[in-house]
Amino acid sequence: MKTRPLLFCVGVLLGGLTTWFLLRPAPLAETLGQPSASAPVAVPVRLPPWSWRDSPTPPLLGSNTASSAISGWLALGALDGGVPTYAARVVSLRALLLRLPAESFPQLIAALSLSARVDDIRLRAVAFGTWTTRDAASAARWAAAHGPDSLDLARDAVRVWAGQDPAAAATWACAIPDDKTARTLASLTLSTLAETNPSRALELARSRDDAFRNGVLASILQTLGKSDPAATVRTFAPELWNDGKGFPALRDVLRLWTKKDPSAAAGWITSQPRRTDYDLSNWLINLGDDSAAWRRTAADAFLTAPGLTHRTSALRNLLFNWSTSQPAEAAAWLNGLPDPELRLNLLDSASHSYLSNNPEKSLPLALIMPEGANRTQRLSQLLGAWAKINPDAAVAWMREHQVEPGVASASHAVHGALLAEIARDDPEAALADWRALPDAKARLAAIGSIAKAWGEKNPAAALKWAEQERETAGNRSYGHETELLFRWSQTQPEVALRWIEDRIVNLPDGTREFVSSHYLDALGGTWNEKAPRGPTADLYAKIKDPALRSETLTRHIREWLTKDPAGARAWLDSRDALTPAQAAALLTP
Repeated sequence: MKTRPLLFCVGVLLGGLTTWFLLRPAPLAETLGQPSASAPVAVPVRLPPWSWRDSPTPPLLGSNTASSAISGWLALGALDGGVPTYAARVVSLRALLLRLPAESFPQLIAALSLSARVDDIRLRAVAFGTWTTRDAASAARWAAAHGPDSLDLARDAVRVWAGQDPAAAATWACAIPDDKTARTLASLTLSTLAETNPSRALELARSRDDAFRNGVLASILQTLGKSDPAATVRTFAPELWNDGKGFPALRDVLRLWTKKDPSAAAGWITSQPRRTDYDLSNWLINLGDDSAAWRRTAADAFLTAPGLTHRTSALRNLLFNWSTSQPAEAAAWLNGLPDPELRLNLLDSASHSYLSNNPEKSLPLALIMPEGANRTQRLSQLLGAWAKINPDAAVAWMREHQVEPGVASASHAVHGALLAEIARDDPEAALADWRALPDAKARLAAIGSIAKAWGEKNPAAALKWAEQERETAGNRSYGHETELLFRWSQTQPEVALRWIEDRIVNLPDGTREFVSSHYLDALGGTWNEKAPRGPTADLYAKIKDPALRSETLTRHIREWLTKDPAGARAWLDSRDALTPAQAAALLTP
């Protein structure tokens, strides 16, 4: 007979706690984390006596007594006169909740809602949870009427209510005036109602406008589709599909279908009307379980889908997603495509997918590209980008795959990326390592990367070095580092101009014309950054060769006139770098 002493102890403890917190007034505002000045003092409350002998649970308070008890609890202070701890407050709150009638909960929860303190939010959840177990319908109605801040409470209450009386809960939720609140709470209730009364659930779903119907039908269809998702999709698709706008409402039941019969589900969705081919690839990406089997099924269905006008480009979208997490499986599927042109096209785009962020993810796709310049170039791009992010991993991968065609040649990009990182802070060390490279092709390939990184701090030195080393290697191409030339001209414009003149003075006529225009145009800026047109024209006016000066100025001012005719005319009127006849020719339409 240990039960009675235990119940007696519980009864005494609860009664003592309740009397203690009700007879110790403290400022209400201080309890809620606000200044205590001029806060009301709670009136002590005498609770009706109770012990375990009277009943298994304490009797509920009357409405007047309950209101005073709530005020007393809100005003509860700590023993030392400060703010009580959460532990003390929640113990005394649970003692109060044992005797609080359901109709008094709104007063308590409304008072706790005035505070943004974490403790008060937690206490409100405790109180609301107790109210929900007593009267879920009243709790849901109160929370729904108190705005977005109480929507989470409304969700909790309506779930309990729907479990007790799904028809009443769903009917109420579908009649809430606010559209967003109605959709949110109706979705929770209609799925439960659909388990026992699907016709009533559908009737309520269609009781408002189309937006509401589309928003809540998904939860009903997921319930209905558990036994026969294919029939559910075919039954409701005519009402919802609308060229794919209804896909979100059907998505969950389509996922159920893909688990049971992936080929049939993929075939159905590829046959549906759509606004764009990209919609179809996005639908397939959002279905299934991300397994390799489903992705292969989706890709096969996409290949044979009727009426696709952008099959290749939209299929890239599907493959981009697949190659994210399963590059080897995506590569195997691509490797089995019977159409070599389509295969090469898709490989070229898919192997470029993660060049900026995760280049290593695309390497398996690059490895199945046909041998040749394209494969080597793609491997170079990917390995060079990866080396900037994780050089050790890139080098280790190259060693593992060194027998693969194109990998050895692509290693030049890795050397360039590694040396560029050194050149950014220590160009002399980078140049020493560069000279130590045994392969002349690797040295030539690394020049651009080193010069670009070095040129961030010293564009003139980097430009001169790059041009000289290319000439030494017999590479007589020009204009690789025009960005460095522009950067140099921002601090030493005339020095940069004289360097260009020295570079082109001994070139043959045909080469001289091309190289001079390429270099001199760089003084005016790059694609991403432009120099002011007036100062650039002033700089061109200082070209020593009269013919070259006239040609360069004419080209510059002709473009300037299309962008800022007033500024260009003003410059021509105030300068004599061009003859009057040359200026007049420029201004003649």
